[in-house]
Amino acid sequence: MIAGAELLPVITPTKPANPANEVAKRLNGRDYISWSALRTFRTCPLKYKFRYVDGLPEDSVSSALVFGSGIHSAVEQHFQAILAGDPKPDLDALLFAYRSAWLPHDPDAIQFGSKETRETLDDLAARMLTAFLASGQARVSGRVLGVEEEIRGMLVEGVPDLFGRVDLLTEDSDSLVVIAKQMAAGPHRQIDFNGLKKLTSPPLAVALLSRYQQGPHSSLGGVAEITDDVARALVEFKEKINGLPGLTSLTSATLAAKYASQPGDLKFAKLTAIPDVVAKALATHSGKLDLSGLQSLSVEAAKAFASHEGELKLDGLKEISDEAAKTLSQAVGAVSLRNLASVSPDAVVSLKANGKISLPAKLK
Repeated sequence: MIAGAELLPVITPTKPANPANEVAKRLNGRDYISWSALRTFRTCPLKYKFRYVDGLPEDSVSSALVFGSGIHSAVEQHFQAILAGDPKPDLDALLFAYRSAWLPHDPDAIQFGSKETRETLDDLAARMLTAFLASGQARVSGRVLGVEEEIRGMLVEGVPDLFGRVDLLTEDSDSLVVIAKQMAAGPHRQIDFNGLKKLTSPPLAVALLSRYQQGPHSSLGGVAEITDDVARALVEFKEKINGLPGLTSLTSATLAAKYASQPGDLKFAKLTAIPDVVAKALATHSGKLDLSGLQSLSVEAAKAFASHEGELKLDGLKEISDEAAKTLSQAVGAVSLRNLASVSPDAVVSLKANGKISLPAKLK
């Protein structure tokens, strides 16, 4: 949960690329630094070198570390279910997640305390998770927006981005609204929210997507789903907004039209199906339109896309009806259908008549 957002550090706006990230990547293969890496360096620089620079495997692992990872995994599964709207896992399911955390480790390499055994720790885990399920900690006030979300940004110029994970991101009261207002007021908090899978807060969605073309931190490539109120808020926002290329569902024709009105390429390659009204709105875009995830094409959608003046990618289509093919054959712009497989001879003839339509070699 994000509370007291006003106390978060103001992160200096980044340039398109942080040069220090490349230096870090050359040294240890990672273009960022983490809190655990910093803590290791402060505790023992030689240990840091062995682990993060030389990449040497450790001979042993503490039972406390494995135990903590197991409890963390179990609790994460609980909140992941809430986020997905699924039934909450019972104790047996949580214990399964806990035990799974032990599997990657060689039992002989795990160092137990003087009075510890695997059995005593398993018993402790069962009691802890039973207490967790019965406590208020297992319930969420408001909405779960993310679990184990990645977050990164530049804190100090000349230093690689700081990378971390937020265990649980929830919306309660006005906490996200406060963050959204601060981001809108500037200077922007240059934090990468690409780990978000679902956008449910209109103020936060507008605050993030309104950072138009301000580097990788200004995009939300991981978002697969948005709520109707988020879609309305993005439409009502008067300025340009960044894309949502990871969307797996787009039902708002007005949001599609807003994106279509913006310059540059438009990519919704994760969409497998769209309503005809959305197809008509997207077809008004004048640039390249990537809908290579679509798996079906109605006649009405084909009619709309035939009027699209820019390049159109429909490489996800494996079949097309004769009528849709005949309609799409009137396309005024370039169309890519490179994965068509199940198509009638009449449809092939219709599509081949238009030299701007790219077909698989076996259909040419």
